[in-house]
Amino acid sequence: MKKIYALLMLTLPLLGFAQNTHVVTFKVNAANITVGPNGVYAGGGVIGGSDAVALSDPDGDGIWEGTDTLDGTAGGNFIFLNSPTGSSDWGTKENLNGLPCADPANYDDRIMPTFGQDTTLEFCFGTCAPSTVCPPPPPPPPLVTFIVDMTEYTGTYTTVYVNGTFNGWCGTCNPMTDPDGDSVWTVALPIDTGAIEWKFTLDGWTAQENFTAGTSCTVTNGGFTNRGGNVTGDEIFKGVCFNECYSCDTNEVYATFQVNMKNQTVDTTGLFVGGGAGMGGPTDNMLENIAGTEMWTATFVKPVGFHSDYIFLNGFNSGWGTKENLAGLPCAYGQWNDRTTDTMLTDWSIRTCYEVCSTDGLCPVPPVQQSIHFVVDMNASYAPTFTQPYVSGNFNSWSGDAMPMTEIMVGMVGTNVWEYTAMIDENTSLEYKFTLDNWANQEQFDTINHTACTQDFGGFVNRVYTVGSTGDTLTYCFNSCASNCASSIGMGEEELNFTVMPNPANDVLNIIGRSSEKMTVEVISLNGRTMMNESTQSGSVKLNVSFLPRALYLVHITQGDIHQYSRVSLN
Repeated sequence: MKKIYALLMLTLPLLGFAQNTHVVTFKVNAANITVGPNGVYAGGGVIGGSDAVALSDPDGDGIWEGTDTLDGTAGGNFIFLNSPTGSSDWGTKENLNGLPCADPANYDDRIMPTFGQDTTLEFCFGTCAPSTVCPPPPPPPPLVTFIVDMTEYTGTYTTVYVNGTFNGWCGTCNPMTDPDGDSVWTVALPIDTGAIEWKFTLDGWTAQENFTAGTSCTVTNGGFTNRGGNVTGDEIFKGVCFNECYSCDTNEVYATFQVNMKNQTVDTTGLFVGGGAGMGGPTDNMLENIAGTEMWTATFVKPVGFHSDYIFLNGFNSGWGTKENLAGLPCAYGQWNDRTTDTMLTDWSIRTCYEVCSTDGLCPVPPVQQSIHFVVDMNASYAPTFTQPYVSGNFNSWSGDAMPMTEIMVGMVGTNVWEYTAMIDENTSLEYKFTLDNWANQEQFDTINHTACTQDFGGFVNRVYTVGSTGDTLTYCFNSCASNCASSIGMGEEELNFTVMPNPANDVLNIIGRSSEKMTVEVISLNGRTMMNESTQSGSVKLNVSFLPRALYLVHITQGDIHQYSRVSLN
């Protein structure tokens, strides 16, 4: 009995330990970061090294998950890591510095809660969100552009830098650029709002500006006199001469052009600004990208009183073929629909969006486009002779040849039904018509017989349609609001060997052959898809077509060595 009691006393601590140990499931949303090739891990503190617990995201939803067995009473710390290369790769840990969920006494790691059962802990990588729902990212800090003119500096240097309170006076971390070699150096940096101090330096700290306390553009703190300013939003600071508060020449101003390319793909040959009387040719002035943004910039020295039209061009083209299209917009000026500057009595700048008239450097959310499939059936007996149909409308400036339609073919057989698919912005009100041979002929509507699909616009009667939130197919007979062209089915089909009736059909379609021998019937949609295929030994067949979408079809009939294609409308 004593032995049993002793054994029980020995096992009690083990039982107690087992009761405190539970499975912890970690879930962390990493959709707000770019996950490295090694994946996401949990580690540190009570978990172990930087690669202690590998997490996985098998369904690709951005939420990484893994488990560990831990003492629920111990507390302690842990952290998530992005693609560590080993057990001591702490440089990959999430940065929680300054956040309320960080433990500053333990490397800014997270604090492990206590728990008395198996538990699931949910997080968002790099945030204090209490679940796997990540908060929206904070807006980026303002973009501040600095301009310094080195034309009066007589010393030697290689590169100009800007150093200030916003970069810890780091020396060489923010170099400026002078792409056109005019000795005017610029840089645009993201800087938080508030008061800042800075100065321009050369080759790191080899040389620097030196100001006298009390100079108009400076502030003095702790015995150091620097340039001073206040950041309230995106801003282009006035251009200054090195070690001066003003421009190098009072008869000159600095003109800065900045354009946001957020909704565009910048051509590999570059982005340019030119035009008008004073901004040169289409390839004279190349812009440069502001690192980490979709904004492009260039600064030029111009005489006081300068004024010119200008335009941005996406790609190198000596004939203006890559210029932005501002036609119809309020910022389009003159016969070429260019932009125009103010008369520059002081520094001038523009922050805009490509092909948009904004002045804050922001681009609107691009409109959602829908696929609109235009189809015209030219089989009507009243259709004029033609070579090429087109779609012409307010969405292509009523061009007579911008949208050539393609004849729908089934096998090698032309249907004389023509199509064109255009991507058009949602909520756009369309006016259009089908035209022939670059306006050699066109649909002619009146306000009595065509009210179902047209509208009178001051004597011009056109088809109308409003683009919704989904794509659509607009199918019509030429010069008609009808879509099935029933009266014209069979026109032009001479020497028919088979009878296809009724036409138009509803639920049943009868095909009667030229003899009683075997016959094959294939029903084909206008996009070439076989919808039905039946064979009969009697020489006639009755098809149940009630399940087919109401549309125009080709019926391919084969009996012996005789083939026939007939157009059939289901309504």
